[in-house]
Amino acid sequence: MVIRCRINNEGFMFNTFEEARQFERYNEITFLNCYNSQITKIENLPKNLHEFNCSKNKITKIENLPKNLYEFNCSENKITKIENLRYHWNGVEMVTEENKQLPENLRVFVCSDNQITKIENLPENLRVFVCSENQITKIENLRYHWNGVEMITEENKQLPEILQEFICCWNQIEKIENLPKNLQKFSCYHNQITKIENLPNSLQKLNCSYNEITKIENLPISLQKLYCFGNRITKIENLPENLQKFHCYRNQITKIENLPYNLQVFYCNGNQITKIENLPENLQNFGCSSQITKIENLPENLQKFYCPDNKITKIENLPDNLQVFNCWRNQITKIENLPEKLQVFCCHRNQITKIENLPENLQEFRCDETLEIPDDIPENLKINGKFIDKTYILFNKFKTGKIDENTFIEKIGIPTIITDKHRCLICHEEKLCIYLSCNLEHCYCVNDFVNWYQNNEKKCCLCMKPFKIEECKFG
Repeated sequence: MVIRCRINNEGFMFNTFEEARQFERYNEITFLNCYNSQITKIENLPKNLHEFNCSKNKITKIENLPKNLYEFNCSENKITKIENLRYHWNGVEMVTEENKQLPENLRVFVCSDNQITKIENLPENLRVFVCSENQITKIENLRYHWNGVEMITEENKQLPEILQEFICCWNQIEKIENLPKNLQKFSCYHNQITKIENLPNSLQKLNCSYNEITKIENLPISLQKLYCFGNRITKIENLPENLQKFHCYRNQITKIENLPYNLQVFYCNGNQITKIENLPENLQNFGCSSQITKIENLPENLQKFYCPDNKITKIENLPDNLQVFNCWRNQITKIENLPEKLQVFCCHRNQITKIENLPENLQEFRCDETLEIPDDIPENLKINGKFIDKTYILFNKFKTGKIDENTFIEKIGIPTIITDKHRCLICHEEKLCIYLSCNLEHCYCVNDFVNWYQNNEKKCCLCMKPFKIEECKFG
């Protein structure tokens, strides 16, 4: 448990909250992080506090917050209610200071993973509100009409009109309604929503994944990013023209169709699609793991293509501009026809036994460990997370018995100055040995040198000094 705080850009740490309160500059603190500090009550906070994180404690009530606080995170506590108790006097709304919980200037409020059942009485200046993993069942701003003008009763008003981002995931919400007209980002995944409706025209990002939605409809034209995976959607339709990112994996879609012309990112993994078709010309990232048997109809501008878990047997028809290609877990038997600009290639869990014709620009390659690696791989290539060079490949071939000692010495290019055998410092047998450049008395036979070189990051196992293999000498 560590209490972290800042005064402007100067950082401090304390072992307990009480120790922090004894700090002579305590009231100057602008940032305070009391995560997992066994706090049960919010009290005696610094007067100039701007950001406060008291998540994962045992707090039951929001109270005693400084008036200048603009960012507050109280997730993972035992809070049951958000409230600013109000009353009216002579027609003027009043808020009792004794009962006021949230500061009027609060901009960011995160109260996830508590026991809150209702959204109410939020500050009017709030911009970001996150209330995921609670017990909320409804989003509402109760409205009435007077003389033909729509009104909102202040007593029942839930969400501030200027709210820009609202996250209410992992609750029990059944319907989207009464969202603020200026909202730009809305996430409601893992609820019980059946229909997309009543979204504000200002919305730019919507994540309604893992609900019970069956149809895409009623989306605002302003929407740029849509995430609706894990629903029951059967058809792609009614997408806004300005949509740039669309993730709809784990639905029941059977055909790629009706995608907006300006779409740049599209992932439809885990559906029932059998053919790649109808992709927009401007698409840059595409992912589809389904029942595809052939790579075809890919846009020329595509840069990233992910097609794992399909039934593809041959690599073909890849765009020239492709930079990332992932085809793991298919039925491919041979690597061929890869674009020259390809930088990342993943093909493990196929039926490939040999690597050949890798592009010179390739930087990362993931494959099965049993694959035979050729001598002429691109420079600085990382294979399965490790940088691979000529020496590494020759070591592997020697260890697996594909080349003998003489071939290894010839290919590795280290000059032999003495032909007599010497005693290896590892196995103590008289063999052809390699002298390390760090100390000409440290010598190993070829087999022990290979084992040691791969496991010790080019440091002598006796003196632990670094060395360069090209400076070593055979004796």
